[in-house]
Amino acid sequence: KDDLHALIRSTNEDIEQVAVLGEADLQELLDGHPKVVSAFPQILGLSQLRELVEWGLHRRSLEYLLAAQAEIATFVATSPYLSAIELLHKQHFCVLSGPPKMGKTCTAYALAASFSALSYEVYDLRNQRDFYDAYRDDAKQLFICDDVFGDISMHAAQRDDWTRGFLRLMGSLGRDHKLVWTAREYILKEALASSRLKEERPSLATTDTVTVAVDHLSRLEKAMILYNHARVADLPTDVRDYLRGKACITITDHPNYSPESIRQLCTGRLVSFSHTAGGDPKTIETQVHAFLSAPGDAWKTAYLAASEGERLLCTEVMAAGGAIQLSQLRRRYERAILGAPDAYQSFDTSLASAQGTFLRRKPFLPGDDFVQFYHPSMRDLLSELIQTDKATRVAYLKQLALKELTAIARPMLASVPGGSEEHRIAITESSDIDLLQDHIKETLLPTAELPDALTVITDLHAALTQGTAKPLTRSARESSDFGKVFWMVLNSVVPYLCSKQFWQKNSDIAAVVYWRRLFETLRPLLPLASLPTTPEYVPELLRRWKSDSSVDYWGLVSAVHGIVPTVVEQCVDLWDRETCRAHLAAVVEQAISETGSLDLANDYSDSQYWHDEYRSIPD
Repeated sequence: KDDLHALIRSTNEDIEQVAVLGEADLQELLDGHPKVVSAFPQILGLSQLRELVEWGLHRRSLEYLLAAQAEIATFVATSPYLSAIELLHKQHFCVLSGPPKMGKTCTAYALAASFSALSYEVYDLRNQRDFYDAYRDDAKQLFICDDVFGDISMHAAQRDDWTRGFLRLMGSLGRDHKLVWTAREYILKEALASSRLKEERPSLATTDTVTVAVDHLSRLEKAMILYNHARVADLPTDVRDYLRGKACITITDHPNYSPESIRQLCTGRLVSFSHTAGGDPKTIETQVHAFLSAPGDAWKTAYLAASEGERLLCTEVMAAGGAIQLSQLRRRYERAILGAPDAYQSFDTSLASAQGTFLRRKPFLPGDDFVQFYHPSMRDLLSELIQTDKATRVAYLKQLALKELTAIARPMLASVPGGSEEHRIAITESSDIDLLQDHIKETLLPTAELPDALTVITDLHAALTQGTAKPLTRSARESSDFGKVFWMVLNSVVPYLCSKQFWQKNSDIAAVVYWRRLFETLRPLLPLASLPTTPEYVPELLRRWKSDSSVDYWGLVSAVHGIVPTVVEQCVDLWDRETCRAHLAAVVEQAISETGSLDLANDYSDSQYWHDEYRSIPD
């Protein structure tokens, strides 16, 4: 406070008195004057300020626990669940992996409920920033990230978010702080093969991972899952009588048995089968066998029988990547039906019909929810329909969001058997490619924001470099591993990111670290674009973010220098990097000198202060 007092006084000689108030001072004043809080209840005391700022994270986590409470009514404490509990108590980190529809999310719900009973706070994470926003040294906390690297395919941006600073993240875990990831098996393999995770955490693919799959369940565990779902569903007498017979064994031993299929059977299918079969056990058994043999057909039948409005909503959610803000979904839906309003029900009516079957809502921000698929299987179904049904494909392409472009621009080469490339949406018809190109140039790029654009080129670069350490050359354009859509997207996006229009849209709304990453990723992609191009806004960019003592600024200078060195040298005196070096050296010396008066080894407050003050030095 004395330093701030002196600094403020030195800026203007007319300032005679200065008061510096920190959070503790303001809290003390509010505690001493309760009428102020009564008059302005929105203050709620500064002790609640953190929760207000992070409302979305806290509210989402509360909803996660409520969902867990509903799901665990049918949960069975299987061997994978018990292994995960043991792993979290032993080493504080666990990955739940396995094929789709096998109960990874439900197992994570059960872990949340279990640790909540041990007085742990539970947080539903989307990214690494959420972890640090919620992290508190003085609390017992369980953090869960579902589909950590993507739901039906790997997203390089999500992988990079969690792998950047991974060792520091692991160092934050301990007896009172646990972390759970869930990931489809093939996506986890891809993430390990294309990042430093395997080197930084060799045990991640083996002892850190618990496989949630049918072949890891005993016959009794599978029967108990069926029993719990049937009990909670309160099935009619004739259906219960059917299950008490040999049907229980027939269902449990079916080669396509999965927890998700059992949920669908007990929440409507069995009753429907019994009704159409007139209660005849043999006819019911035939229908059940047909369902289990092709469980995806049930989703497809229900989807195709749904109203136009419900299908439009699902396509919009798919085009946005599987989740979208409610307010944004409303705008997109209402804009899409402008040409034929009589063919569609209102947004609220369509959403009410789709909820609980295809879609679900979760809190996101005060006054605005998040809409996502009820189950990840819906994305698998829509991927199939987009491939096979022209009308669905056209609707999807017209609605596709910028950050989802790489869902249809993945290479044809599969680095992992059953991996993301096998789940890609292949667009091959010329009319579809032309439609997508128009959508990109006329709709997506003029409104492109830097974070989403960075996601696209990060995924493009990851696809090009997958499985090779060689530098990229133009010969890559001749590779049969990449289709027309891949190069069309690259040829459209990369030049636009170099344009002044893109700079004008984003110059004031992004941090320097984003620009640094943009140029680091653009550098290897520029030689592959169909037409020669370089960034047009380098002088403005360097002026906008100039800060001689900032590491990120000089990182940006270095990244831009790799593309247009002459322009950079005209705008920046590279010798000014000495200012940054001297600043860092001074901070390091100060950090070291302060250890002389602090007991870092034994005094928690001293240690916490010092690490909070100097944690940015390694970065």
